[in-house]
Amino acid sequence: MLATGTATPSPAADVYALGASLLISATGIRAMEYPDHAEREEQRQAVVDNKRRPFDLPGSFGVMVDRMLSYEPYDRPALSEVVAEFRAATKGEPKGKAPTGADPAASPPGAPVGVDPRGGGGGRG
Repeated sequence: MLATGTATPSPAADVYALGASLLISATGIRAMEYPDHAEREEQRQAVVDNKRRPFDLPGSFGVMVDRMLSYEPYDRPALSEVVAEFRAATKGEPKGKAPTGADPAASPPGAPVGVDPRGGGGGRG
């Protein structure tokens, strides 16, 4: 990857990319640790050097995301295993209902669920 600047597509690479996307969506932090304005070469080197950020996501979701971000491709779960785990984790939630803690009514259509559309710290000015 460092020599060509591109990664070889594979199911394991797709699982890693999904795990990285889930992590940044859930926490606001990226999986790899490098300066915010790092050049692409430095970002790629962080991936090669496995400079993963520590993170704490609850329950089976956190365990699965951690497995998805395994350095070794053969240690990552298959996508079918990821889907099965997430389905099992959501059993018992009524269809169409937001996960606990998220209130879709608090956000306008198209806004991230659980984000206060008024912004700021919630105080009144």
